[in-house]
Amino acid sequence: MFKKKTPEQINREKWRKFSSRIIRYVALLVLFLGVFAACFDFSYKYAMKTEENRLVLEQAEGMEVIDGEEIMIPYDSTTTSIANLLKEAGYIDNVAMFRLLSKINGYDGQYQAGYHIISKRMNYNELMFTLTQDAITVTVMIPEGYSIDQIADLLEKNKVCPKEEFLRAVEEEVWTYKFLQDIPEGKDRLLEGFLYPDTYFFTVGSNGRTVLNKFLSNFENKFKNKYYTQMEKLGLDINEVLTLASIVEKESSSSSERRIIAGVLYKRMNETSGSLTKLQSCATIQYIAYRDTGKLKDVIYNSDTLIDDPYNTYLNAGLPPGPICNPSIDAILAVLDMDKDTPYWYFCATGKGSSVFAKTYNEHMANVKKYNYIVSD
Repeated sequence: MFKKKTPEQINREKWRKFSSRIIRYVALLVLFLGVFAACFDFSYKYAMKTEENRLVLEQAEGMEVIDGEEIMIPYDSTTTSIANLLKEAGYIDNVAMFRLLSKINGYDGQYQAGYHIISKRMNYNELMFTLTQDAITVTVMIPEGYSIDQIADLLEKNKVCPKEEFLRAVEEEVWTYKFLQDIPEGKDRLLEGFLYPDTYFFTVGSNGRTVLNKFLSNFENKFKNKYYTQMEKLGLDINEVLTLASIVEKESSSSSERRIIAGVLYKRMNETSGSLTKLQSCATIQYIAYRDTGKLKDVIYNSDTLIDDPYNTYLNAGLPPGPICNPSIDAILAVLDMDKDTPYWYFCATGKGSSVFAKTYNEHMANVKKYNYIVSD
């Protein structure tokens, strides 16, 4: 038979339970504070180390990377895809660790597409910092009068963008620029004429759309509003202006001659009958040659003027479907301020960057013979 506990016993038992509970709470609090302190110490040291690395890296930016290798970060890459790329290439061992440190360091969403120089000597933080810096860039000077195909070759040569990808973007991408809204449907190479010749800074390994947008944005800035007013006075649309300018660009490098050539072409394209309706520009034959073979012709033969092609201005009356190159602002202005009152109907290239002019067919044929403008087969 159990004895009934005295009040003193009950109180002592309650005190033991209370004391035990307090001790457990204190122990848990001490443990929590210990873990918190350890985490804080680790975070502080890591943050300071990260900041130290960042400062060191910033000071060393632009210096040659020892045992450096190029790596291409594709456009629209995520942290995970970059981590997988680095692991496959042997730069890191742990994808999850890279993702975690990238998030902690605030690098997510900051990685730059394109080529970077990295090394297997780099730690995770150094890799992340390097890949968030500007990718390798290259300066490319696009000569005045280059066609889209020539530009594509030049871009590929400088590792800006593969030729086929660039040409695919030319054909497939859709744009909302004002100057492209009135281009005739079905025009071959929609953007020919609008890739403004200039010096550009491209990221190595860019995609086609990014490169094209840089060209088109530059054209938009250079083709001023007053030019639209001038071409309306001439009764021309922007495709016709650039088509004329592209021929002028290839026919002469002299600003004064270009105004006369533009006037001759303008007069002939407005003729309604006879042989004068055909512009007969050898520059259009060269355009066909490079487009089809990737090479310009050393000599233009009579047979070349018989090629069945919409760009052949010896067979077809009026302007070709579109520009044959991307003209300079000088050639564009020569068209907008052309010599409409020129007495000439013919011009012939001398082969030295200039042209000679003629009022009659017989005068013109004498010039053709003198300068071997077209050679008999």
